[in-house]
Amino acid sequence: MPHDGDIRLVGPPGTLPGEGTVEVWHNGAWGTVCDYGWNLLAATTVCRQLGFERAEKFYGGSQPYGRGSGTVWLSDVKCGAAMTRIDECVFTGWGVSSTFCNHNDDAGVQCIGVAPPFPPP
Repeated sequence: MPHDGDIRLVGPPGTLPGEGTVEVWHNGAWGTVCDYGWNLLAATTVCRQLGFERAEKFYGGSQPYGRGSGTVWLSDVKCGAAMTRIDECVFTGWGVSSTFCNHNDDAGVQCIGVAPPFPPP
């Protein structure tokens, strides 16, 4: 079972490991990350958390992996260069958005580098 702050990437059939819409586990459910404030540092933090080297691309609304589902858990995410988990970053609070984000604003990422030897939680 996942733990608070764990992440996964989801996408349509054919989506490669290391790419997709970012989903985060909190309070017993998967939800998404709003693209407000989303940048390469935040995307790289997600990739590192999944065992990849870094993010090659990051996507905001209308990204190629589709919309996520559940609650929009994180918004206004700001990560430092040394962070390795998305829940270490600064954000507005679990389920709190200053911009009224919805699933049209879900963040996505494409990671590069070494993939983990097994599927992440």
